[in-house]
Amino acid sequence: MNARQQPSYNQVFELLVDGPTDAVGAFAYVLYKEQKVEYVKHIRAQMKRPPTRQELESFRAQNSLPQQVDGLRERGVLLADQFLTDGLAACIPEIEARVNASVLSEQIESVRSGVVRIEDTLARKRTLKGWIADIGGNLVVNILTIALIGAVIAGYKVMSKATSRAEETVGLSSSMPHRDFVEQGDLVRMPWDSE
Repeated sequence: MNARQQPSYNQVFELLVDGPTDAVGAFAYVLYKEQKVEYVKHIRAQMKRPPTRQELESFRAQNSLPQQVDGLRERGVLLADQFLTDGLAACIPEIEARVNASVLSEQIESVRSGVVRIEDTLARKRTLKGWIADIGGNLVVNILTIALIGAVIAGYKVMSKATSRAEETVGLSSSMPHRDFVEQGDLVRMPWDSE
């Protein structure tokens, strides 16, 4: 292709779209095409004829300027954002329903597994072996409780005897009245009290 020949396709597409995954560029190109259609409609309405090749080339050259390309891309960003917002807004109820169903399903499954565990435990306890195990466990607890109470009582008796022996060893007797014991309003004197 020499310098005088123009390509047979619109070069604005290459200016606006960077590649097959450039959604913003694609939206910008849609906006360019929309402007071109409006331009052609305007020429037809005003001039009562289709635009000439020179008028179309002038339109393309004007929209190929860096400022125009940047403006189209900025509007492409807004259009892509609006497209995504509208698309997601339509999908949100369905996504919420799926998430809620999934969470609810997990919770129901968790409750079911808990109920199964409880049923298994109850089924094991309903057997003769289960009853014997429960009775044996309760019997062991009762025996240990009785043994603990007996040990406390035996310990108290041992302590009481030890205290009594200690009192006898030092000369105290449980039959001796206490120093502050008051009998008929008078203070009773003890043999060890000095006058």
